[in-house]
Amino acid sequence: MITNHFTTSLDDLLLRSPWRQPGAPGVVALMLVGAMAVTMGCCILRRRNTERAVSQAVEHERTRVSRDLHDSLGAVFAEISLLSSLAESQATAEQAKELSQIQRRAKTGAETLKNIVWAMDPAAGTVTDFIDHAAGFASDYLSAAGIRCEICRPPSNGGIAVADWSPVLRHHAILAIQETVRNAATHAAAEEVRLGFEIERRRLRIWVNDNGCGTCPQPGEARQSPDAHRSGGHGLRNLQARLESIGGGIRIDSDPGRGTSVLMDLPLQL
Repeated sequence: MITNHFTTSLDDLLLRSPWRQPGAPGVVALMLVGAMAVTMGCCILRRRNTERAVSQAVEHERTRVSRDLHDSLGAVFAEISLLSSLAESQATAEQAKELSQIQRRAKTGAETLKNIVWAMDPAAGTVTDFIDHAAGFASDYLSAAGIRCEICRPPSNGGIAVADWSPVLRHHAILAIQETVRNAATHAAAEEVRLGFEIERRRLRIWVNDNGCGTCPQPGEARQSPDAHRSGGHGLRNLQARLESIGGGIRIDSDPGRGTSVLMDLPLQL
């Protein structure tokens, strides 16, 4: 009797176990799913924290490198320019010519360095910052050349104008603008240059119009000018290749006697 009673009690205990009750498998499945969800959530959160830390470290390093470049190489270029300028005043005509060339090269190097430092600066990573930088370059360069400059900025467009822009895109875009503005000042014999920006459908359109001679060649074509051997369409071909490498494009409309219009089209994201 004792054995039967014990057996009956053990059977009752097993039958009354929570895992043997109706709906228990569903509860277990829900618990497993919940545990998996919590685990995945922790993994995703940990990964995001890691990515954020890496991003902050990269930005910090970019800032440090750009500051070091500006403080070291920038000072070297400035010193070369100053020393060559001082020596030029005491040199012969031939020496003065060579010193003047050294001074121009030093200024070009300083300008290139400035672009690199600016492109690396995380604090200058928006489209608005790019437009300000490009407009400042065009205004200063054309003013020094005695050419009128008009800047047309885009209106506010739903926050796109202040969105972050890739350093790669900014670097190629500013070099493209500088090449185009220099061409207008050097080869077009223009009295006025207009630089404009338009933002549409996640694209940035940049146009440079001048009222010069209107003899700008298409990319790869030879320039019809006395110094064609130095200023052919190779620079424009390089400009076209630069823009195409980042998903952009360029169109040139040049009409003799009526000036040249250059339209560049760039993505806001790679």
